[in-house]
Amino acid sequence: MGTTPLNANMLTAFVGGDPATKALLLTALLVALLLSGRLRAEVVGLLTLVAVVAWGLLSPADALQGFSSPAVVALIFIFILAQSLEASGVADALAARLERMTGANETRALLVVMAATALLSLFMNTAAAAAVVLPSALELARRQKFSPARLLLPLAYAALLGGMATLLTTANLVVSAALESHGYRPFGVLDFLPLGVPATLVGMAYMAVWGRRLLPARPAHAEPFPQQKALAEVLQAYDLQHGVHVLEVGPNSPLIGRSPKRPHLARELGLTPVGVKRLGQWRFMPELTARDLPLRAGDILVVVGREDPQRWAAYDLRPTTDPDVWVALQNQEGLAEVALHPRGQAAGQTPQALRLRERYGALVLAVWREGRSLHHGLHRLPLRMGDVLLLLGPAARLALLEHDPNWLLLRHPRPRRPQRPWHPWVAAGAMALTLALTALQVFPLPVAAIVGASVVLGLGIVQPEDAYRAVPWRAILLIAGVFPLSLALTRTGAAARLVQAIFSPLHHAPPRLFGALMLLLSAGLAQVMSGQVAALVLAPLAISLAESRGLSVRGLSMAVALGASMAFVLPTGHAVNLLVLGPGHYRPRDYVRLGLPLLLLLVPVLTWLLPGL
Repeated sequence: MGTTPLNANMLTAFVGGDPATKALLLTALLVALLLSGRLRAEVVGLLTLVAVVAWGLLSPADALQGFSSPAVVALIFIFILAQSLEASGVADALAARLERMTGANETRALLVVMAATALLSLFMNTAAAAAVVLPSALELARRQKFSPARLLLPLAYAALLGGMATLLTTANLVVSAALESHGYRPFGVLDFLPLGVPATLVGMAYMAVWGRRLLPARPAHAEPFPQQKALAEVLQAYDLQHGVHVLEVGPNSPLIGRSPKRPHLARELGLTPVGVKRLGQWRFMPELTARDLPLRAGDILVVVGREDPQRWAAYDLRPTTDPDVWVALQNQEGLAEVALHPRGQAAGQTPQALRLRERYGALVLAVWREGRSLHHGLHRLPLRMGDVLLLLGPAARLALLEHDPNWLLLRHPRPRRPQRPWHPWVAAGAMALTLALTALQVFPLPVAAIVGASVVLGLGIVQPEDAYRAVPWRAILLIAGVFPLSLALTRTGAAARLVQAIFSPLHHAPPRLFGALMLLLSAGLAQVMSGQVAALVLAPLAISLAESRGLSVRGLSMAVALGASMAFVLPTGHAVNLLVLGPGHYRPRDYVRLGLPLLLLLVPVLTWLLPGL
């Protein structure tokens, strides 16, 4: 009974307390939910919007302003423009120059890969820029016999560094919108160049002089990640010599009479059926149809999964040997390797839920995860970022995975949608037009981006369905949902109260110390949550701090934006870090060892360059 008044008082303070307290509690709840991962980020964003209205922090009209904020509108159409660079071949043509610009020198290859990625990230989303360069970097490593681990983490960091030099990065747009909502002039397209370009050059110099010594030093010939092998060696690289089994169908097997295309082995035994041999001829899944004769005694099945003689015996399946199976498998043209795309929604889902077989005729032969190959029960295996899947299916249908936003096609002939010769020029021109209209202050960025996107859509360079897929709706909903909380933190005085509590001990500190602390605070949050959320949470705090201390609002706001891009220390810090985790066969300590010195090196450089401090 003694605890009831306390609980009642706590509930009253939470539900009926002053608005500033409720805004701070809601911010703490937002951070806790995002860190826990129990709810999807966009759901947390929308629940935050509802809570802001339900607790009376903002009116419904004010809370819905996030959906029409300049950051959200600009992001939608910038992603469509970036898709035009990809669809027209501009991005691929730029990435293909990697091989012509590098020789057998590993350091030169590292610098060229970083420069190409940073350049692309000036005009594209950082994850998209890294995804474009990744296949070329892998092929470059294979041809020059470099370990991919020597190139891919620098590639990811280059995407983050290049994104710091442009307004088009999500965190930079979020902070710019926060400035505008507080009555200040938003950032221009070129405002980040004086800081982002030096940061990129410092990052490249660090990687060439010292960072490359901290990269994993596995010899190329011992590189365990399978996609670097020739296609004939892929089966061995995925350790399929222990995962592939050849079984003869006995006379009492319940499989007799079932379709060889769908014998239900995955559901009943966790095995992936790959092919069948009948009358001395192997036929694999891409060739099999539902009309093929049912299985019968004496047929030979090739399956992938865990060895389990007892359960096989219950199905009257008898292990046998057939040396021809490896030759037949290696001659299959329908083998592909795919990684989870960082902007997709495949993480947490199973291959069965993603309908890989129904949509692409694809069987998952193996999943490469954290340095080892998984073979058993793959249809019900929840996928993780960093996983790479080895697929078997019809070559033409597997090529369609290139256009699926959930996947990044790593190894497969990838026919592109036919483009006219003038498409690349128009796509590049539309992006240049958008930047020019903004830089010359003819239109604000959202309107200029709509102009550029209208050009590429109107001329058919990007199809409407591709435009919808190119937009990261999860990020859009998250930003629009959390935006009202950012506004409420300022209007209720919560931001000023929090700033006073954090920075009150620094009475006579020089202005640049505040800039350095804001950089570190933003970078620290970016390691454990997305940079865009760090920017959403910290932007109003930076503005309140600058106003209360008489500091440069633009300088501290820029510190928040730049710090949100410095997610170098953990693989979960940014989507590009997860993108290279599997292909580079990295471990979390590799990120800490390489990324922490880079972060600490950039903080004083950027602090010195922050405007107005």
